[in-house]
Amino acid sequence: MLPTQPKNTPSPVEESNGPRFQPDRRKDERTVSHVSIMIAFDNSGSHRKFVSMTFNHSKSGMCLETADFFEPGSRICIRPFNGPSDGLCLGGRQHPRTATPAEVRWCREFPDESSIYFRIGVMYC
Repeated sequence: MLPTQPKNTPSPVEESNGPRFQPDRRKDERTVSHVSIMIAFDNSGSHRKFVSMTFNHSKSGMCLETADFFEPGSRICIRPFNGPSDGLCLGGRQHPRTATPAEVRWCREFPDESSIYFRIGVMYC
């Protein structure tokens, strides 16, 4: 069984005078996941695909980690990298779909010791 993050758990927010906590506004429990996925812009005609990794997911959305910035409001299409993946719930379904449309709700930069990556929150369409 995969670990879950309880809904309505406070999440830390960094401030100059130390962390403070804000209420988590998620309506669904999140399941921690680390599955390779591909992202493409929905209906853009672009053939560029981005490799990403899931961070957590729920029946209404997921958090992704990627090396690329995605503009909030962008429509994207998420696909499992190597076919269906056990335990990954795309588009609020028990069994993974081939492709799932989603909207980018937020994108935050996370600096690492050797690089910069982004966490992206998406809501399934």
